[in-house]
Amino acid sequence: MTDLPIALRNTLSEHGIQVNSCLEKIEHLVNIVTFYRRKLNLYANNSVDNLWKKLALESLYALPFLRKQGTLLDVGSGNGIPGLVYALLQPNIMVILTETVRKKAITLERIRLQVGVHNATVFIGRVEQHPPIHVDYISARAVAPLPEIWKWTRPFCKPDTLFLLFRGSNERTVNLPPKELTQIHCQTVNEQGLALWVAQVNFSPNEDQTK
Repeated sequence: MTDLPIALRNTLSEHGIQVNSCLEKIEHLVNIVTFYRRKLNLYANNSVDNLWKKLALESLYALPFLRKQGTLLDVGSGNGIPGLVYALLQPNIMVILTETVRKKAITLERIRLQVGVHNATVFIGRVEQHPPIHVDYISARAVAPLPEIWKWTRPFCKPDTLFLLFRGSNERTVNLPPKELTQIHCQTVNEQGLALWVAQVNFSPNEDQTK
């Protein structure tokens, strides 16, 4: 778990983030996730545990953008990446994990309790079914194309909401951001071309968000 890219280590350190502490917390989380996966037989692929570690580490690229206190809505939390990782590493942020598959949602809740993450809740259902609330951050990893995510989450946005999405290269090429989102960062995080894409909502406070 120590083979973090030097550039990422440096970026995290520049923002005052304790890299070794983050790695230790992720290691603890990975061990618990692995235990529940095997106990509940959620996945059949024997290499999934190593893959989960890799994906969890890629979540670190977003930490410099999660510095202020607020609420984060994670779309399609599934295996806990990136939402559960954010909750673990940024205790000043309240994270809402949304998951439609009941078995996965219950497992997420068990893992959350086992790890001792108190700044997260698990919502069973589609994100658009969540009670209305304005959030500071919206996150997702390869859940759906950007137009779909925007349609689902726009009612939760306010003028300065940040989107932190992990998007594939093809999806970024095909789906340009809506006019209400201004891209502020895009960085490739793995050899498959997946990138952390960060954008800020730019509509006015009085604009109708339900359109």
